[in-house]
Amino acid sequence: MPRSSESVVPLSQSDWLPLVVVLLIASGLRLYHLGTESLWIDEMLSLRDASSFTWLEPGYRPLYYFLLQQWMKLGNGDMWLRSLALLFDLVSVVLIFQLGRCVVNRAVGTIAALMFALSPMLINHAQEIRMYSPAVCFSLAGTLTLVSALEHIRPSRIMAWLVLRVLATITFPLNVLLIGADVLLLVWLFRDRRRLLSGFGIALGGMGLVLLPLVPFVLEFAAKFVDGWAAALKPPNVFNIMTPLVDFSTIWPSYTLTQHGLMLQVGYGLYTLGLTTLVGLAIGDDQRATKRLYWVAVWAIAPVIPLLLLSWVSSSLWVPRYFLFTAPYVFILMAQGLVGLYQRQRWLGIGVAVLYGLAVTSGLGYYYHTTYRDDWKAAAAIVVAQGQPGDLVIQFADIPRAEWGFERYYQGDLSTYFGADLLDPNNDLERENEHISELSPHDIKTILTGWGWPDSIESRLWLVCRDCGNPNTMAQVEQFLPIVMGAGYT
Repeated sequence: MPRSSESVVPLSQSDWLPLVVVLLIASGLRLYHLGTESLWIDEMLSLRDASSFTWLEPGYRPLYYFLLQQWMKLGNGDMWLRSLALLFDLVSVVLIFQLGRCVVNRAVGTIAALMFALSPMLINHAQEIRMYSPAVCFSLAGTLTLVSALEHIRPSRIMAWLVLRVLATITFPLNVLLIGADVLLLVWLFRDRRRLLSGFGIALGGMGLVLLPLVPFVLEFAAKFVDGWAAALKPPNVFNIMTPLVDFSTIWPSYTLTQHGLMLQVGYGLYTLGLTTLVGLAIGDDQRATKRLYWVAVWAIAPVIPLLLLSWVSSSLWVPRYFLFTAPYVFILMAQGLVGLYQRQRWLGIGVAVLYGLAVTSGLGYYYHTTYRDDWKAAAAIVVAQGQPGDLVIQFADIPRAEWGFERYYQGDLSTYFGADLLDPNNDLERENEHISELSPHDIKTILTGWGWPDSIESRLWLVCRDCGNPNTMAQVEQFLPIVMGAGYT
């Protein structure tokens, strides 16, 4: 029989061995190829926002930008900048081990931590300059503190839980959904202790006041986001509603399965059903499930319900990274389901564990052998190696310069120009959503003259294009080239 759930106590000597092993695995996987790929658009945006961050204009995720701003003062290399997320992610490995150990037992904590360590999706976010890994870390720390507070209610523990929930929310605002899960849990647990429930309500009200200044920034961003990028996303359906389990655990991003044939899609569809079954086994096993395991189920499920409903009635937010903070709780449920299956049918449990291991190995192989980000390093290296005196470089893009990575890696001497500046020559932000194709040839020629662009190019023009395989992009390029090349263009 499994050992009963433990109190939130310091790790014993016997706890350290499995934890250290998992930490070594997690560290190796996250350090491997950490600086190999170029920074992508979202990472460039993180650097831009952190560079200009001030507490007078905090934006909608101020803590992350403040931390990154301080981190940037110590170094500017890709590996260094990405290591901030990596460190938070390794702390999360310790926290999920401790949480699983406390709500069930050490075996579940170890398996959940190992699942976390092996997740290609979590490795990806630990290897990028984004806020997802710090947000997961703060949310886990807050949950572990709440478990401790519910066990021994003390003002200091309640205060620590509130502070950590605030830190998680100002790192990534959707973490506020975990506070909603906390409220559901507290109302259920203390429904007959109204005085204590009122005390928690007052504490939560205080937390709301602390977060209140963030609301206008969040609402402003949400309005643009819902009407912009999110509007193009398709809502989840009965066939893909559970695929985030695959993203969390084995294959990231799971939508790439559609590129590899029907059989693989069917196979991973069955695999997703198996993962769902593991979660169901953990929640539905009254004999083996502890009371605190049901708390974990609330933290895993309750936050995603509003996102699911919103995705059906408005713009879709069913993007796994937006609710990545629920992944640790899913792993704990899956770990308990696997342990329970092993205790009922040993060989079946071993078989499921082997299949999971094979799927994860396949997912990791795919992750490390796939280029996910624009390869600016290679583009810059080609221009440096083959550029000749008199050559010009035009970077053709319909995105702001801060999102573009070529100039970060290009160290050559050629004159470079940025195509998107055609849309915003006077930094008029109201024009940022226009396209180059909407400008007249006369407008483009006027702006080029202001740049000091020659009437004709006597040497070569290097065209750096992010999405040259897109027919719409190429149509704009074909319209653009005769104007910039002059009369000699053919």
